[in-house]
Amino acid sequence: MGGVPAKMDEIMSIAAKHHVPVLEDSAQALGATYKGKPLGTLGQMGIYSLDIGKIITTGEGGVVVTNNRDYYLKAREYSDHGHEQNPKVPRGEDTRTTWGFNYKTTEFLGAVGLAQLKKLDMILQKQKDNKKRLKDGLMAIPGIEFREIPDMAGDASDTLIFFASSREKASAWAKKLATRGVGTKNLPDAVNWHYAGTWTHIFSDYPEYKGKDLEQVWPKSTGYLRRAIALPVMVQMIDERIDTIIKAVIETAKEI
Repeated sequence: MGGVPAKMDEIMSIAAKHHVPVLEDSAQALGATYKGKPLGTLGQMGIYSLDIGKIITTGEGGVVVTNNRDYYLKAREYSDHGHEQNPKVPRGEDTRTTWGFNYKTTEFLGAVGLAQLKKLDMILQKQKDNKKRLKDGLMAIPGIEFREIPDMAGDASDTLIFFASSREKASAWAKKLATRGVGTKNLPDAVNWHYAGTWTHIFSDYPEYKGKDLEQVWPKSTGYLRRAIALPVMVQMIDERIDTIIKAVIETAKEI
């Protein structure tokens, strides 16, 4: 999440013990690594998002990666109406084994993506530099609590996340920062959209969750996410903008 790797050794160990395949949601983490390995390549499959708010963009869309040919073929069918793309017959007579969707991208967007990909190293370095400058500036706030980074070298530096002492204060932080021209990224402004603890439209169909407060089902996740404030880190942030953000956060800290 936010370009930061999870504790993948622990996840992979638990998955291997129970024979559970690991699918990595690396939407916000293209270029991030864990112990030198690219996120999205540690499990059986991984994905990267290419929408406007991600590390690189084609405007919309994404990428699936895997080294398992069967998974690759199944994903290709699923994204192309169920077409097997059988080379022995014309497309109009194609064979099929399953249903699918029209999730194909275009060659034009593919070309944009390849051009963006060539800039990935530069983008990551700029984000790392900008995040460090931003974080260093906020270290002056007494008792500030930053998000844990399991592998600092692997952080894609998409966001800088710190915590308020309560969910109410996190909300107040965001509102006061907004009055100073500083926005947040998903936390806390869009946490209801991104956190499964609010997804009653999905989980209420399952007997083990029906009628339950999902935020209480996952109290630790709720505790972290509801107190979190995420500052976006942009590639083209100039020093003056970073200084403005630092000043706004420090002033808000004094008020909160």
